[in-house]
Amino acid sequence: MASKKSGSLLSIFLISIFGAAFVAFIAWGSFSDLGKIFIAAAITFAVVFVVLLILKLLQKDDDVKPGVPRLK
Repeated sequence: MASKKSGSLLSIFLISIFGAAFVAFIAWGSFSDLGKIFIAAAITFAVVFVVLLILKLLQKDDDVKPGVPRLK
């Protein structure tokens, strides 16, 4: 059985977009300058995307066969 890592780049991208939109909404209530709102959303997007991508790359493959206990 081929190992498949959880999470695709599309899902990571969408989670980053939703996080940036949430921060932009919060910043919209705090700042009146659109530049500051955009900067806050862009930084949030970059941080969330990079962190999730690093976690995906560091994920350990699970080579357990079905029906076989992990502990002996």
